[in-house]
Amino acid sequence: MADHIELRHNTYYATLYIPMALREHFGGKVKFQQTLKTDSRSRALRLAGPIVALWRAKIEQAKRNDKTP
Repeated sequence: MADHIELRHNTYYATLYIPMALREHFGGKVKFQQTLKTDSRSRALRLAGPIVALWRAKIEQAKRNDKTP
């Protein structure tokens, strides 16, 4: 899943696991996930990129907030 997409019931989803140390910050979630509403792998890859980038930014922000006293 290095490309951060999963196929479930003929629909692709964008997914990104949340680091264990930050899961509490995100309400106990294990991973972010969002339907891409497509059955095309190539389209899913294009659609997932910006979504995963946003999630990574949220994780980075949470890391910075955890480090500040």
